[in-house]
Amino acid sequence: MFAWLGSIKIGSNGFTAPVSSKETGKATFARHNVAEGKPVLQDVGEDLSSKTLSFFFDEAFCNPEAEMAKLAAAMRARRPLAYVAGGGSFSGARFVIESIDQDIKRTTLAGRTVRLESTLTLVEAPIADFAAFSATISAGLSIGVSLRVGLNVQVRVSASVRIG
Repeated sequence: MFAWLGSIKIGSNGFTAPVSSKETGKATFARHNVAEGKPVLQDVGEDLSSKTLSFFFDEAFCNPEAEMAKLAAAMRARRPLAYVAGGGSFSGARFVIESIDQDIKRTTLAGRTVRLESTLTLVEAPIADFAAFSATISAGLSIGVSLRVGLNVQVRVSASVRIG
């Protein structure tokens, strides 16, 4: 089974999919020392979930350097991405890339990467305020529409007809 992280496809079938996937979730407790006896625990909620994916890219099914560049760009962007398993399961949680480890296993004589293995660590990025989230999405869409209007006369005309 393969996986999607945002628009980045990790693997293409059962043979190229992540070779292992580990998920961690935990509760968080505050410890309060008392005068006598053991400390008392106070439940302060859940900690962020994390996922660790181990996978490989090989020139037999992709361009390993290009695929790693996509993941590196996603990590630099620090934007939450949906993680969808190959079976289509989506929990609604979004994740940011915390770290990428890569191990180049084979190159050509010229140094081009033929096969690399990688481990990706993802951390949950929950949406605390849905109104703020939708405002962020709307702002991003309006920028895209305004750029499109500036470049395409037909869109500019139809947008002005609807507005005015």
